[in-house]
Amino acid sequence: MLPPKCSKISILLSAFLLLLLVYINIKTAILYYNSQGKNRALFGLIEMVNFGYKYWLLIPALLAMILGLVDLRKVITKTTVFATSFAILVIGLIFVRFWVIFT
Repeated sequence: MLPPKCSKISILLSAFLLLLLVYINIKTAILYYNSQGKNRALFGLIEMVNFGYKYWLLIPALLAMILGLVDLRKVITKTTVFATSFAILVIGLIFVRFWVIFT
């Protein structure tokens, strides 16, 4: 049995968003590494101004989760469960500041 179409789209969308999140977090880490003194103390504000668009990625991540849930309601397979779980993971990673690991 072939995996449902919406699950494939959900997995591809989630993978793209994950790569985009890693790119944004690496850019944030580089900006933090190059900042000094007062800028580091107020880096939360600098991060929000420069990288606030990161939270707009929540919209396609929710779309990926909805696509996964649509197929999950039809047929429960490993692919549909993975697609939904992967989308939920990406949604969680949007709010995690894992650029701190890179510094």
